Amino acid sequence: MKTKTIKTLCLTLALISILLISYQVIAQYHKSSNLKLRLIRHTGMPLAWKTLGNELYFSKDYTSTWIKELTLPFNNLGLELITDKEIRLWDGVNYYTHTLGEEACKPYELEKHPLKDFLAAPIQALSIKERNRRPSSVIKYTRKDEKLVGFFKEDTKHEIAVADLMQVLQAMNNEPLAIPTVADFKFTEKDKQDYIKFVDEVLSVNRGDRFDEKTKTFYHTIPDLIKTESPIIIKNIIDEPEQFVQLSSYMMSKLAFVITITNANEEKLLIYSHYNADAQPLLLPWTIEYNRKVEDGNKEPVYKKTQFKYYNVKWSHFVDQHTPKGFFFKQNFNNVLFLAKAAHFIADYRGVRRVPKERADFKEED
Repeated sequence: MKTKTIKTLCLTLALISILLISYQVIAQYHKSSNLKLRLIRHTGMPLAWKTLGNELYFSKDYTSTWIKELTLPFNNLGLELITDKEIRLWDGVNYYTHTLGEEACKPYELEKHPLKDFLAAPIQALSIKERNRRPSSVIKYTRKDEKLVGFFKEDTKHEIAVADLMQVLQAMNNEPLAIPTVADFKFTEKDKQDYIKFVDEVLSVNRGDRFDEKTKTFYHTIPDLIKTESPIIIKNIIDEPEQFVQLSSYMMSKLAFVITITNANEEKLLIYSHYNADAQPLLLPWTIEYNRKVEDGNKEPVYKKTQFKYYNVKWSHFVDQHTPKGFFFKQNFNNVLFLAKAAHFIADYRGVRRVPKERADFKEED
């Protein structure tokens, strides 16, 4: 009972932080423009990137002085880091990459069926591990006929039908870059009522300059308003907490969920979700990573790395279904959490929520 109370408290605090804390957001308004400003950087690394419409900027020391890198042939709608000097951009349909110093961005091309070779061999095992918690939670499934069977805390048996796993993996293979729609979340009337109750509870103890009745009314409309939002907005809501995620070897110590799937060729498909200070609804987006062995005539094996972000809500629902209740981050598979984050993002996007005075003015350096 004590553990359950602690988890409930943690979830409540996460929701409150989403609704009340002013992030260093990736979407904020430039004072002299109605175009959206998008910001992203590596924690602990010198370069920061941002776009304003179709203009791309970077900063060497993450100050209010920004250097213009180039003019894009499209208005940027998404910004992701690959390395400190390389980024991925999104025009709402297609992805592009850009490396610092290059004269133009390049189309980002992912193989049509990136997991085809992995899925050609039978699945033999699956593990779910929650890292960077003490103690770590883990469940290991091994194949027995047409099921994967695992035990959590040695006495609770869990099963996954291989056919069900293959169905969600084939969806991942067929549409790796698909963006979710609102319908994919399967919001219920209970989600709506729980969200409104949560908003009322938060505002009852946080009256003052930050919120007024108009703002409260706006937050109450989010469950209905979200139904009209485009996949572009849904993607940006999901991406918001990714702005300060670590990469490289340090990133591996900051993973919340790591799912490892092994096939009969002993190849491994790694599917993981970053966690930072902020909770991520449904642990989206996921990162898919697969090192495929390729033949090139050399004696030593050569591997080709495939990696992409994955936004499919059905995969999150599948993981939730097969993750035991003892996992701490199971609480993130929560539509109320997504609605709270959506409220924060849309309020900023539409200029409803007051912007803190301490945000620096945007200054450009040629």
